[in-house]
Amino acid sequence: MKNRALKTAAAAVLVLAALYFLPLVVTEAGGPDGRVWHVPVFSSVREVTEGQVNITSFRSPYALKKDAENAMHSYEESKCYGTTYYVDEVNDVSFTGYDVAGGLPAQLTYHYVPGNACAGWTLDDEVAWEDGDPLEVDPRMTPQEAMEKNWYVVQDGRILNIPQYYDFARMVKQGVFCVKRTVIYEQDHMKIIDVQLLESGRFLVTVTEDGEKNAREYGRFSEAEINGLKYASVYYGSLEDEPIPLYPVE
Repeated sequence: MKNRALKTAAAAVLVLAALYFLPLVVTEAGGPDGRVWHVPVFSSVREVTEGQVNITSFRSPYALKKDAENAMHSYEESKCYGTTYYVDEVNDVSFTGYDVAGGLPAQLTYHYVPGNACAGWTLDDEVAWEDGDPLEVDPRMTPQEAMEKNWYVVQDGRILNIPQYYDFARMVKQGVFCVKRTVIYEQDHMKIIDVQLLESGRFLVTVTEDGEKNAREYGRFSEAEINGLKYASVYYGSLEDEPIPLYPVE
């Protein structure tokens, strides 16, 4: 009988240890505000504040971290503005991540922003996002600094990194949705030209200089010879249109 009792006690200890240390499953728990959240099993929602869902559990921080990761992935994953969000459509929030703190009980905190953070986000936005708003480019940026950002640079009529243009031209020919930022230096003056191939098949040209940004769509992008020089050019539509030169490419 004694051995049996010891075996039973040992088994119980093993079960409790497993429940404490091992990742298990994700379940649902209601919070004080009446909303229901995806949480690690054997956890409870203590409070919901602006931007946070605070959860307590008597399980280990390691187990909570693993199960919290699974809880995040149980929501719809969406990426925009360089950030991954997990969108909870029922509660109309977008989770940005979570934190785990040890203790008895351990603390798990979900971080969120209201609504669908990526609402309206398109592939065109995603393509253009990495270079950022041209109005935010430091006007004191040197040609070398611009080249380090993989931008195409022309200084006083001299092309400094022609391979950057050819990479862009090749992607355009292949129909890859892409964008190329060109920085043109003329003495102390800086001009920025962004050319982007859109999902629609049209080209968005954004010209920024002297603190002003102007954008316009065109039907075609190619090279054209003008006065004996080759320029990257855009056209309003038909093949018969006159080319609108943007910057030299030869």
